[in-house]
Amino acid sequence: MQIAHVGEQRRRTARVQEDDILCAFEMSFPNQVDESGQRLAAVHRIEQQPFQASEQHHGVVHRLRRDSVAIADVVAIRDDVPAGNDARYLGNVLHRAFETIVKEGLDQWDERRVNQTKPSLEAALLAEGMSHLNLDKTVEKGLRALKNILKDEKGRKVLNRYEGEEVEFALTYIEDRNFRTKIIDRTYVDDEDIRWIIDYKTGEHKGGSIEVFFEEEKDRYRPQLESYEQLIRLQGETRKIKKALYYPLHQRLVEIQ
Repeated sequence: MQIAHVGEQRRRTARVQEDDILCAFEMSFPNQVDESGQRLAAVHRIEQQPFQASEQHHGVVHRLRRDSVAIADVVAIRDDVPAGNDARYLGNVLHRAFETIVKEGLDQWDERRVNQTKPSLEAALLAEGMSHLNLDKTVEKGLRALKNILKDEKGRKVLNRYEGEEVEFALTYIEDRNFRTKIIDRTYVDDEDIRWIIDYKTGEHKGGSIEVFFEEEKDRYRPQLESYEQLIRLQGETRKIKKALYYPLHQRLVEIQ
């Protein structure tokens, strides 16, 4: 067995034979086949430290051997962080913070606790690569996002504990002879036996109609969330599934039909 480790922005090339890859996945996950006959790998849980930048994604490949064709080992696909370096750095850190809140429990988090995280937030942003020039305003935005989600009823529902829940849920599959991993920010089964797929959007809209913005965002991200739903279905989920974007800086849950 060979184990491949990958970070959010690192990619490594392995030389393996395609037949061996497909055989390995078929042996390990015989029921995971999509409409085109491609085998899909299992789902992993990603363990992560609260505000620490880390190598968070990994995939496991069985029986990789013989002469070869070049394929990407594992490509981690993160569709849900804003463009622009500072926005991306803040998005990465907030995703880890939301994960921490879920794992520790909402009762452990209030405005006082958020304020106490300021040094950790600063350190995490600097570790991501942020310049000191933009640090203060970005930290304040991050603290505001955390306070907003904790004050918002729908935000608290997203961060609550549920049956069948996952945070930073990695789904590894094969596409065009490449291993790829997509990360679902949050998924859980609510009290009405509905599975939710939530994607955090940590950017902030300024100027123009906010409602027009949300409609455009739904159109933009619908294919992404539909691909998450397909992967969840291929893992055997039969419940009704609802999909939504959550914007902590706007305290807005935007459901995608």
